[in-house]
Amino acid sequence: MSHRPPGAIGTLLTGILTLVAVMGIGRFSLTPQIPLMIKEGALTLSSAGILAAMNYIGYLLGALHVSRLKKHHAAYLKVGLAATVVVTLLSATTG
Repeated sequence: MSHRPPGAIGTLLTGILTLVAVMGIGRFSLTPQIPLMIKEGALTLSSAGILAAMNYIGYLLGALHVSRLKKHHAAYLKVGLAATVVVTLLSATTG
């Protein structure tokens, strides 16, 4: 049986809840904007596909980066969650 640091379960649960929050924000506030942007001519169907692919590449790069972290896990979670909220709010201010 392996020994876990005292905060490992807490860190795991915090990471899972943060992922749920970030994915939820992206899915339910940003994704519905895509059809409107296509309709207004700001995006084409092809560019929307590229945007979606870049989004998943970002998830992959983020996961690879975080998997190598040795410390400051909570700080990265907090900054990532705050950045997601700020970018989502800023998207409401665009024309």
